[in-house]
Amino acid sequence: MVWVYYKGTRYPAVEARRYDALFEAVAAFEEGMRFELCPEIMMTIVGKGIYRRCEDGIEVLSETGACRSFGSYLQGALEMIFTGEVL
Repeated sequence: MVWVYYKGTRYPAVEARRYDALFEAVAAFEEGMRFELCPEIMMTIVGKGIYRRCEDGIEVLSETGACRSFGSYLQGALEMIFTGEVL
């Protein structure tokens, strides 16, 4: 599940069941948008990543559990989307 922050409040943004849906959703966020990724396994949250969408991809604000190091993977995927490469 991906959440976005708007004026200090957290709102659900997208429930991405595949990585490509997640990458496309994040690529569509406006620059400066703060978002939170909460991956689930068997309906249990197994990590949390908090990121900010920036001009050249994302800025990692915090990562725990299954999200540790996911920011670098997400950054690489976004670079491929921005350059038109196929994932």
